[in-house]
Amino acid sequence: MAFCTPFRLCLSRHCPWCNYLRRVVPVEYEFGGLFEKAAQKGFNLVGLVPSFTAFSQNAGLHFVLKKLPDGKPKEKRHYRPFLALPDLELVRADNCGSGKAERMLKLLKLYPRLLFDEGLINGAFFQPELHIGFYPCQPSDDRLKVAEALLPHLNMLVTTTRRPDWHWARKCWEIWRIACQEYGIMRNGIGYPDLFVDRRMDQPHEPSGWLSYCLKAK
Repeated sequence: MAFCTPFRLCLSRHCPWCNYLRRVVPVEYEFGGLFEKAAQKGFNLVGLVPSFTAFSQNAGLHFVLKKLPDGKPKEKRHYRPFLALPDLELVRADNCGSGKAERMLKLLKLYPRLLFDEGLINGAFFQPELHIGFYPCQPSDDRLKVAEALLPHLNMLVTTTRRPDWHWARKCWEIWRIACQEYGIMRNGIGYPDLFVDRRMDQPHEPSGWLSYCLKAK
């Protein structure tokens, strides 16, 4: 839906056109030519997505080894250290008053600073996001068979002078795992840490595409 007229912006947070003009265009202007500037200074550009999952078999590190021509992942390498542990309950929207989602978002926003302090990145653009998914469940008192689950995560575009290989990704993962452990994310049954690390961006169009994804420009 678009609520704007040709001569007036509605300024609604639900309006795609206002989102594009007020958030996407300024970011694209600010980061215009990012790929070339990063190459000149010897920086590598990498996309990261720290998040959580209730499913132990999915949790861990996911590193992109190969990409398709459009930049999407083709082949990944996984590290799944929680396979022997049981699945956790989903963080449900009807139970968000417990503060779980807010706690997860607070930790996500802290993660770029932790990577910077460890010297793993030189800078980062990041955008928190709250995904809402629907999952089958046992009927509750209101006889609903579908649960509305919340999944906070962080879309990041980072610069680093390090070589962004598997060993670098493992170090980023360890920082994320330790942070989740210290915040009691697993101990309190909130979720397992999960980290997606993209392959280094080699094409000029990739940073723009990643930023558009972060800001939901499309």
